[in-house]
Amino acid sequence: MIARDVILKGVALFLTICYCQLGCAAAQIPPPLGLTVPQALKKYGASARKQLREECAEAGISYPPKRLTIVGLKDEKLLLLFGGNESVKLIHSFPLVSFSGVLGPKLKEGDLQIPEGIYRVTGLAASFRLTLKLNYPNEMDRKNAAVDGRTKLGGDILVHGGSVSTGCLVISMDDMQQVFVAVNDVGISNTKVIIAPCDLTKREAPVDMKTQPQWLPALYKAIKSEMPKNCLDSNLNP
Repeated sequence: MIARDVILKGVALFLTICYCQLGCAAAQIPPPLGLTVPQALKKYGASARKQLREECAEAGISYPPKRLTIVGLKDEKLLLLFGGNESVKLIHSFPLVSFSGVLGPKLKEGDLQIPEGIYRVTGLAASFRLTLKLNYPNEMDRKNAAVDGRTKLGGDILVHGGSVSTGCLVISMDDMQQVFVAVNDVGISNTKVIIAPCDLTKREAPVDMKTQPQWLPALYKAIKSEMPKNCLDSNLNP
């Protein structure tokens, strides 16, 4: 009887600890924003544009620039915002606050991989978090999947503010205000998103190619050709 009581108390203590840990984790996740895009721009636009104008002035470009290039570097865990007219310069870099998967491409739904490739922004959203929607899987993703015989590629890949990544590029809520407003002001049709395993302009990807699909070197070559040269240095032309 004593042993049974000890076991029951131990189970109760374990469940209490688990409940407290889950409660603390949940408490750290902010509630959804519940905003439309116009409402988000009204709320965050003024302060974000002030920062962007200052950063663009330091880079020697006017705000808003005619085009944006957003570069996600998985190994360095950075999101880089470039802007300009005929050429682009680094406006600001933001740390990724969460990361899922490993280096290498996304191959299937549910693998938690952050894709690697060259993407378009298909829309903005603010109902849950400040969000850029990307066109993953793109034409190249589908072509490579056909080579492999893969069909379930997944989707809903985003750049967003928050604290948890399940295959998306995630920066802080405060940092995302600048990215969100900049893309709105420049226009999604003038914005390109490049997701790379690392700064391919400076080094080879630290990926074991023997375990990767045969098309990956060609993809990395295409990504590298689209990246601003010496990506991690400031004020550079592409």
